[in-house]
Amino acid sequence: MRFDRIYKKYRDDVYNYVYWRVLDREDALDLTQEIFMKVYKNLDSFENRSSIKTWIFSIARNTVTNFLTRRRKFRETEIHEALSEAGTTEKEIEMKKNLLIALGKIPDDHAEIIRLYYFDRFSYKEIARLLKINIGTVKSRLNRAKEYLRKEMEKKL
Repeated sequence: MRFDRIYKKYRDDVYNYVYWRVLDREDALDLTQEIFMKVYKNLDSFENRSSIKTWIFSIARNTVTNFLTRRRKFRETEIHEALSEAGTTEKEIEMKKNLLIALGKIPDDHAEIIRLYYFDRFSYKEIARLLKINIGTVKSRLNRAKEYLRKEMEKKL
């Protein structure tokens, strides 16, 4: 398995996943680079027990979680910066802002399920492997996450 092919195939997906977790373009770029350095260094240890995508996203998840643990603070200015880059209508920007703020207020494990399923388009099976939980837990967390999100969004209306 050649690293350059892996990098070309997954760099955008990894960057998007990281960006939606950290909401800062520079941090997302730095973390994406760090993740692929880890992939490169550990490529020989990949054992094909899961897909390469799941393995890479496992590295990404751990790297981002460690970063967020160090940073720990959800900054609203980062949300505004992220939204200012989106060339959409004022109404859509407001909706995205409220969604991102709501995601920041629900439990991390539930927000992560939303991001993985809806933003990164992982299947239930892939999420289960990535998070090391069973598929039933993925489904129930996703349902609970949508309920949390709905309640948070209703507060904004």
